[in-house]
This record gives sequence, structure tokens and C-alpha cells, in this order.
Amino acid sequence: MNMKRLTWWVSSSQIGWPGVAAIALIAIAAGAQVVLLRPLEARIDTLSSPAAKAQAMPAADDPTHRLERFHRHFREAAPLPDQLAKLNNIAAANGVKLPKGEYRLVTEGDAPLRHYEVTFPINAPYPAIRAFLAQALDELPTAALEQVTFERKHIGEPGVEAQVRLTLYTEP
Repeated sequence: MNMKRLTWWVSSSQIGWPGVAAIALIAIAAGAQVVLLRPLEARIDTLSSPAAKAQAMPAADDPTHRLERFHRHFREAAPLPDQLAKLNNIAAANGVKLPKGEYRLVTEGDAPLRHYEVTFPINAPYPAIRAFLAQALDELPTAALEQVTFERKHIGEPGVEAQVRLTLYTEP
């Protein structure tokens, strides 16, 4: 079909150029479905089968090895006094004073980890407290923030009073 004939046919038909464009887009979408998406769906089905998952999981990623890596993480951590010293250094670097605190070792029978709870009040500007906690959690991987409460006595005060409880996890 030559171009003049195609132009005459489209102009005289009721669908017009927008209809021709719509038909062309539908044809392209159908072709993409067949050529691109069906092979991908087949591959996804193949890879999501239980046999493929078991074959793809390396031996080092089985649950026993993951649990061993988890416990090794705590064995390789710095001793508790060093972690507490690092916590104080991080506080000082962020302009936060830790004047006093409550330190409590929690043992739960034959649990594989001990919990060392550290609770202390802080009186400092909010951004300094936030930076201190972020850096402490980043640099002390065995630490967890259990609780933090903020209180401001008066609206115009630059600092806030915070009560922070961190837990350091160690192996017995």
C-alpha cells in the first residue's frame, strides 16, 4: 500500500489518525508482552521453586552458619569496659556530659547473651543528644537503644533533659 492510499484510507475511515496510533500502540504492547515479559515470568517461576532456592543458597548462608556468625560478632566485640569508655568518648565528642548513670548486668538463666543496661540522664541540646545516640549506635554494634525520653522545662531553654537507656549485649 503506498502512502497516498494509506492517507486516503485513514482520512475516509471513522477511526482517523488517533485510532491508527492506538492500534499501533496496542500491537507494540502485545509484541513486548510476548517477546520480553513471558520469558522473564518463566525465569521467575524457575528461580522461585524450592529446589532452585536450595541450590542458590551457598553453604555459608545456611541457618547454622548464620547463627555462628551472629555469635562470633559478640565474641569479637571489645570488652565491656572498653565499650563503656568508647561510649563516654562519643558523648564528650558530641558535647554531651554523662555525669552519673545506673549500670546493671542482666542475666537470664542459660541465655547465650548477657544484657548490660546503662541508664543515664543527659542535659544537653537536642541535636547534640541525637548526634551522640546516632554515633554510639553506629560505632558500638552490640548496643541497642532501649528507651529515650525528652523533657523541656521551659519553652525558651536551649537544652532538654533526656533519660536514655542503652543495652550492651555481651557473651557470658
